[in-house]
Amino acid sequence: FAHNNILDLDLSDCIFLKSLGDHAFDYNHTENLDLSNCSNLIVIGDHAFGSHSLLQLDLSDCLAIESIGSWALSASYSSSHNKLIDLNLSGCSNLQSICNYAFGGNDIVNLDLSECTSLTYIGSKAFYGNKFDSFILPLCEGYEVFGWKDQNGNFYYGEETVSDLLSLYYVSYDYILKDEDVEIENGSIQKCLYNFRFKSIIIP
Repeated sequence: FAHNNILDLDLSDCIFLKSLGDHAFDYNHTENLDLSNCSNLIVIGDHAFGSHSLLQLDLSDCLAIESIGSWALSASYSSSHNKLIDLNLSGCSNLQSICNYAFGGNDIVNLDLSECTSLTYIGSKAFYGNKFDSFILPLCEGYEVFGWKDQNGNFYYGEETVSDLLSLYYVSYDYILKDEDVEIENGSIQKCLYNFRFKSIIIP
């Protein structure tokens, strides 16, 4: 549905919707988006709602959301279009990644990631160009001790404030593949069962 003129988009009855693909509603300058009841939505793809005209976005019903793609909700370049002011991520406890420039160029006043307790990756410029100049990194449940790192290797604890909105941030967790994670035939890995939720993988 990219490059149309869809101003109002109501997906609230799509209770089994799991994915919104890349560029799905790009360049519509959508002003109203209702994702309530979308409790099975897992992925919002790259540029899915790029160049929107939303003032507010409520993802609190998207309890299964795991990934928000690059430029997924980046604002329009045109100054005549609305930009996102209010973003609600409460209840997004399964959200694992917010990709590059996902919410870039908006006018978001405040960012609260405190309930995003599975978040392990915040891409570069994910929130660049908004009204706030810093935000608090959440605690990653079960991996609090590993903290966060930025692209320069600087370490941060969960619940610590960061102010470099150009940088990416990730949970620095090294996972060593175990025998039960892989299927090997003739000395070669044929299948890996580990879900690669964390990026630093060690093959022993």
